[in-house]
Amino acid sequence: MRNRDPVAARERFAEAVKLDPSYASAWANLGAVALAYRDYPAAEQAYEKAVALILPATRRTSAAPGRWTERRSRPKRWPSTRRCSR
Repeated sequence: MRNRDPVAARERFAEAVKLDPSYASAWANLGAVALAYRDYPAAEQAYEKAVALILPATRRTSAAPGRWTERRSRPKRWPSTRRCSR
């Protein structure tokens, strides 16, 4: 959208995700273009796809329609800083 041509941007980003469905940046930009058009359902769908590709290890559950909460596993413990006595 640098050239301020949202129609061309939408076409190019749609083509990019068609060629490579795992291209998260194209999904995010497609969401931005949809948001500029005020096509909120399409923007939400594109952003959710981008987030799912960027954060695959995070499990997401739907707390309410349209809202996502994240559940992460416990953080790993740091190794002990105590030294062994001789």
